[in-house]
Amino acid sequence: MKVIFFILLLICGRLIWSTEQNTDKESLIKALSNGEISVLDIPEDFKKDKDFILNVIDIDPMSLRFLGSNWQSNKEIVKTAVNKNGKALKFASSNLKKDKEIVFLAVKNEGSSLEYADFSLRRNKEIVLEAVKNNPVALKYADESFKNSKKFLYECIKYNPAIIDFAGNKEKSTLKKDKNLFLVLLKEDWWYLRYASSTLLKDKDFVNKAFTVNPFVIYFPSFEKKLLTSVNKENLNDFEKLISKLGFINPFKFYNKRIFDIATRQRISPQKDNFQPLSVIIDTGFVGNRADIDFRVHNVEELSSNGYRVSYYQVKSDIEFVNSIKDAALFQSIDVLLINGHGREGRIVFWKAGTNIDMFRLSNTEYQYKDEEILDLNDGEKLKSIKGLFSTNSVIVISSCSAGKGGEKGANIANMIHKELPDVEIFAPLSDISKEQLYFDENGKITNVYYFPAGSGFYLPERTYNIKPALKEK
Repeated sequence: MKVIFFILLLICGRLIWSTEQNTDKESLIKALSNGEISVLDIPEDFKKDKDFILNVIDIDPMSLRFLGSNWQSNKEIVKTAVNKNGKALKFASSNLKKDKEIVFLAVKNEGSSLEYADFSLRRNKEIVLEAVKNNPVALKYADESFKNSKKFLYECIKYNPAIIDFAGNKEKSTLKKDKNLFLVLLKEDWWYLRYASSTLLKDKDFVNKAFTVNPFVIYFPSFEKKLLTSVNKENLNDFEKLISKLGFINPFKFYNKRIFDIATRQRISPQKDNFQPLSVIIDTGFVGNRADIDFRVHNVEELSSNGYRVSYYQVKSDIEFVNSIKDAALFQSIDVLLINGHGREGRIVFWKAGTNIDMFRLSNTEYQYKDEEILDLNDGEKLKSIKGLFSTNSVIVISSCSAGKGGEKGANIANMIHKELPDVEIFAPLSDISKEQLYFDENGKITNVYYFPAGSGFYLPERTYNIKPALKEK
């Protein structure tokens, strides 16, 4: 009954709107923008007005579906729609699905919209290459000749290496048996091994060269360590000792040797009196998914490209957290501290997550953590020992759910840290997040942080709690 009542209320509301509102262009466009009406509610007379329809498409390009064959055959209207959302090509007329200009714009916006193009254009190299650049999934919809063309696939890989996932059967595709290709790909990411054929993974020469190119290949489940030569076995032993010395809980958070070197250089060979500012990343061992790994690597690259030396740590307790900061600041004051960990407004969780019981802990707000597993509102005393380790214009970025919830009046981790480190600027999220975006000025200083909320697709400044240093407040 509640559902029926709601539907009747919605219908009545629309009837009231249509009788009470002025049916002029401006009021209709405003109502569409605000979600008060849908395209289906537009009076027929207005559907004949091209300028009005262009406004409708600008608001919602997928509304092309409901605008009838006349507009679906109009090149200007369809061009506007696919420029905004390539998938609107689905609702274009069959003639426009053969139009190279329209299809090119569609796949440039969303590669997978190649699915809706006429078959004649799925055989067009220029169209398919543009689609694959945008989204490797597009290869699924291309003519079979492209999937079997080694030359074309090599060209695609230059733009989007993930294309190899769609390059035919793993055991039959010559591309997935290509030793030289994979050695190039592994320089960037050991995860590409998942696309290699079983024949290649059993090739002794390939296994040894792969380890030399990227030692993180040892974390790939099917990697045959036993095939390593005696020299590489010694190198493997040295590498594993280094990982142990660094205290990494989950070393496979790195998939790129170059990024690993950037993140650990300062810890392996500490430097004094260097003009470069120092950034420190304190991370957990938790690996939720590939996105979690990608973004931590992104942090390392981002800080490095803005002139910072990076010192990266993985910790599983609040004591390790404090000790890592002390270790990082042994020769130089800290300019940026990025704290990554799961949690709520009153805690940051450091324990080694990854099992079902750990995930239960994470989602259960009533779970009682051991004191050492978390940094919470009672740990202010522990932070007193790191008070003098930050530079004059230092910044702390907290990447942990709701660490700034409630803002200035909230009982949150950001306020607790500010109380103990009042001269450091702090950025923290006001709600649950999945990642953050750092913003730098021309001198490389962090000026703002926008957070990407869980379940939403937009970085917005109003989701950030920013605490200015006490020295600047005076």
